[in-house]
Amino acid sequence: MLAEIEAETAMGRTTFAEVEESEADLARFEAWVAKIAVRDYFAAPIGSEVRAELERARTAVKAFETAAVAADTDDSSTARGRVRLRAVTGEGHGS
Repeated sequence: MLAEIEAETAMGRTTFAEVEESEADLARFEAWVAKIAVRDYFAAPIGSEVRAELERARTAVKAFETAAVAADTDDSSTARGRVRLRAVTGEGHGS
């Protein structure tokens, strides 16, 4: 999951659809870990490593979401700027 977030970010695909996909993956992993923890009668040492990785994943998803919001805001302001420019120059109004 972390590698996928890195790849999507590198390709400039910081979209809400990708964020939702990552959030769904994270929720699935958290559910699996919770189910495993209930059955972990011997307190396997790897459990702490898994919880640490889940925390890293939570942090990565939050950062990815922040990047998606920023990208969406940049795209929106750029689009508004183009509309404003057309209105000022008269483009797109039959002039």
